[in-house]
Amino acid sequence: MLSELLRRWRRISVPLTRLKTGLGARIGGLGLFPGACDVCADDRHLYVIVGGRVEKRVKGRFELVERAQLPDFYPQRCVASSDRLYITHSRGVLEFTSGLRLIRDAPRSKPIFPFSASVYSNQLYVVGTRLTGNRTSGSGVVEVWGLHNLSLISTYNSRHCSTVYKISLNPVTNHLWLMGADGARFCAEVYDKNMFLVSTVREPIADLGEAVDVDFDESGHAYVLADKYLFKFTMDGSMQTWGSVATGNTYVTPLGLAYSNGYVYVLVSQGHAKPLLLVFDKNLRRVDKVELSSGVAKVFGGRVLHDNKSLYIALAIESSGSREWVVYTAPLLTPRQVVVVHQAPQAKRVQLEPQHPRPQPKPQQVQVEALPQHVVTVVCGSNLVEVDVSRFMGFSIGEMLSRCCGSSPLAKVYGYDGLALRELSPWERVDALVKGSVIVLYTQ
Repeated sequence: MLSELLRRWRRISVPLTRLKTGLGARIGGLGLFPGACDVCADDRHLYVIVGGRVEKRVKGRFELVERAQLPDFYPQRCVASSDRLYITHSRGVLEFTSGLRLIRDAPRSKPIFPFSASVYSNQLYVVGTRLTGNRTSGSGVVEVWGLHNLSLISTYNSRHCSTVYKISLNPVTNHLWLMGADGARFCAEVYDKNMFLVSTVREPIADLGEAVDVDFDESGHAYVLADKYLFKFTMDGSMQTWGSVATGNTYVTPLGLAYSNGYVYVLVSQGHAKPLLLVFDKNLRRVDKVELSSGVAKVFGGRVLHDNKSLYIALAIESSGSREWVVYTAPLLTPRQVVVVHQAPQAKRVQLEPQHPRPQPKPQQVQVEALPQHVVTVVCGSNLVEVDVSRFMGFSIGEMLSRCCGSSPLAKVYGYDGLALRELSPWERVDALVKGSVIVLYTQ
């Protein structure tokens, strides 16, 4: 299946259709981001915010249809719903028709730094952090706006998150999941439609970093992207499995994710200048890695969108001294369908013949073979180390980790085989990692 998926993805995604639009170098009054940008979509069009304006472009061909100027308030985030486009900035919310005609300009009394916006049940949800002057105040906030007359209904403070990056609705439970950070720590909360706290998602691994994005599958499982890891949670917030978005020892910046048809598409930047699209199955086994752009000096941000037919990957980059949006598109992978046909074997006539006695084998000296090469990614604090366990034949798992990471040989050890995380005994021999197909080791 893995080789088939790799061939399939490369065939449909190379070459990728590509659009470049000028991003503009204007930073704006806050000076927090190098340009205030976003990309959103409706059924037929992409809306790209670039350099103080919003552009409406046809999906796939990316032809420019309309454009409109925007006020000088940053940052600007957009969401398209039905025949309306909503753009939120630090001072208020704008409502446009699908033809980019401004209908309403609703100010907010207290400024916020918005990170994203979503529309559910005729209400607009805007999440971010509060502002005091031009500085963030360290208080995560959720605004609920009524779409009938674009008025602010209520404002909520996150119970635990100092910053909220994303709000997303679980279509099975109708609960709202908030992704964010408490300082620099993982923070995720689940609310009902009335913004009553249902549960707090516990940090599954210590020092995990910020929760950046979330999406859901058809069964209501949540896929959460953090600094170095991708997690799968049940509907009630219990961790089911996890995978690594790290690629080698280079620092990885998570940008966004999207789920569709049994696959999770994760956008990251390796270092600061190498955007990658990682594709995982529902068990969070990575099935492909696609390098999206070359000659990039810096990646500022990105979005992953889909419309159940095509995938859209938008990157805010700096290249050759200019800042720009680069948008890629490719058909979504479809679920692999396997048909198993059982057929009864035909009966055969067999002539029985007397069997001759078999010669007895001569005694042979038993030779102990070395372990086959098996590379395991070891999580050593904030670093990832790839270790060939065949070099540690005769050692215990604890002794190997002590030599690689400097950890105690009696520390708790957890192994991940691509399906589940389980505790291992530090006294087990390293050949247990080969037999158990362990690919990631984590120690506490």
